Amino acid sequence: MPRDTHVTRNRRRIVVYVLIVTVAVSGCTYGIIYALYGPWEYSTAECHLDAGVVARADAPEFVPLFDVVERGDTAVLVLARGKPHGILDSSHGWRQVIAIEIPGPSAGRTEIGGPGTRAAFYYFDGRHTWEVGDGGVRGWVAVKEVRGERVVADYDLTVDAVCADLPPEHRHREVEFRGRGRFAVKPRPSDAQPGVVWARP
Repeated sequence: MPRDTHVTRNRRRIVVYVLIVTVAVSGCTYGIIYALYGPWEYSTAECHLDAGVVARADAPEFVPLFDVVERGDTAVLVLARGKPHGILDSSHGWRQVIAIEIPGPSAGRTEIGGPGTRAAFYYFDGRHTWEVGDGGVRGWVAVKEVRGERVVADYDLTVDAVCADLPPEHRHREVEFRGRGRFAVKPRPSDAQPGVVWARP
């Protein structure tokens, strides 16, 4: 066998091995970065004592805002969940937030949706922002335990979400929050929060 043919074959093998190793290392690196930096879904549960929700009067029309203000004898339970925008792909992020005023808090069940109900709601699906429709917010919150820096409560809440930018057949969507939350007691946020305030007279 001529020497140059043998050398050529060895070079080809080396090139193939290098390509295989490069692809393997690149795949592992991508996987590690994706695992470390997401995107991944998240959820939080917070409680603000002696607080209530109030619509921000000076908020831009296209960006509704609300404040968590000082208010005695009520607390605000805030549930948030979502997923960040994709870092390594083109996936759209989304976020849902519901902030419910409840008495106390003290152990017991509060019906949501009746007279005096106040809530703030925010929903961005990656493309559109949703508000509260005529169906409002309904359901209940049952406080099980109040202990120091934590409030434990079961909840079953449904929001009639509406997006005016969509066709009529896709304009309404029911957004549900169900489960048990361990709400961390935290100070009221000093900044305005995105969301529309809904109140039942």
